[in-house]
Amino acid sequence: MDRGRLAELIESRRQEILASVPTREGEQFLKEMTELTQALPVWGDFDGWWYLRSVLTVVVHRETDDLKYDLDHLEVENVQAKRIFVHAMAARKFPELAELKPERPPDAVDCDQDHKALEKLRELGYNFECHCAGLGWQTR
Repeated sequence: MDRGRLAELIESRRQEILASVPTREGEQFLKEMTELTQALPVWGDFDGWWYLRSVLTVVVHRETDDLKYDLDHLEVENVQAKRIFVHAMAARKFPELAELKPERPPDAVDCDQDHKALEKLRELGYNFECHCAGLGWQTR
């Protein structure tokens, strides 16, 4: 993995977001958080938003009741399964980051989710994702 090249690609994607003109709901939020976090937004759900920094660190902005979007609510993601998920999602969402796709570790277990059902839901416009991010395996 060429970390220097990946850092450039991540920063390039981040700059695209910063230069964009928001046209849909939520895009302004992502643009503001991309600037604030100095990272590339990769995935969001009910728990928060996960970002990838150019040094390949995963940071998370956890949702709070007061919906404050500031650095006080930003932290480095320490859960290995979430870091693997974010790297896998970044590899899938941004084709130029494909080499971020994690390799299956020896202690991984097969994913027990019905990926075909999730695929159908996505075709219907729902933003669902399996915990394995489509890898077919999960860490314990």
